[in-house]
Amino acid sequence: MIKDTRLEFKVGLFVLTALAAITFFIWSITDPAVFEDGKSLKVIFTFANGLKKTAPVRIAGVDEGIVKDISLFFDQHDNKTKAEVILWIKKNTQIPIDSTITINQLGLLGEKYIEIIPGMDTRNFLQTGQTVIGKNPIPQEMISEKVLTVANKIEESISGINKIINDQANVESVQRMLENLSLATGGFNDLLTDVRSGKGTIGRLFYDDRLYEDLQGMTADLRANPWKLLYRPKERRK
Repeated sequence: MIKDTRLEFKVGLFVLTALAAITFFIWSITDPAVFEDGKSLKVIFTFANGLKKTAPVRIAGVDEGIVKDISLFFDQHDNKTKAEVILWIKKNTQIPIDSTITINQLGLLGEKYIEIIPGMDTRNFLQTGQTVIGKNPIPQEMISEKVLTVANKIEESISGINKIINDQANVESVQRMLENLSLATGGFNDLLTDVRSGKGTIGRLFYDDRLYEDLQGMTADLRANPWKLLYRPKERRK
């Protein structure tokens, strides 16, 4: 009887030890702040976007902490209810004081997490217990509404283009315009043909040496005698 009691005691002690070890292991994974030194930051949001406790905190895309706590409070200065998010961040992690802290999301339906985008200040860093104003995320409903609005505008534009294309009057107008363009192109080609063959005034101007020599002689004469440009014959009195 005594041996059975001792055996039951040992089994019970083993089970309790195993449960304690499992609990310790799970706790250390979900809340590293209990067993590891770190620093605490307080971030204020007006919209938490469904953020939950133990959500990861990522700095430049790397997990560096967790969301320790989330609570609501009424800001009398702004006369508005806001969310206070407590972050636990690893002790040696340096966060520039001009960094941006926002709530991000993994994909469209993924979990929410804190995203810290490091700033450019390399001298001043956030200290434990400091309060930071976070950048509020855009609600998913607003994003969906904007996407729907853009889609509707694209659909309206396509419908308008189809209407213009299918309108017989517009088709005939475009055809006439193309015909006129074809005629104008043909006339221009004829003009180029005449010029190349030396026909017409422009053609002779390019290819008739006598006309060129006459123009050159007249230009030389005017340069030598510019008074001829101002000369006017005297009118005879009646």
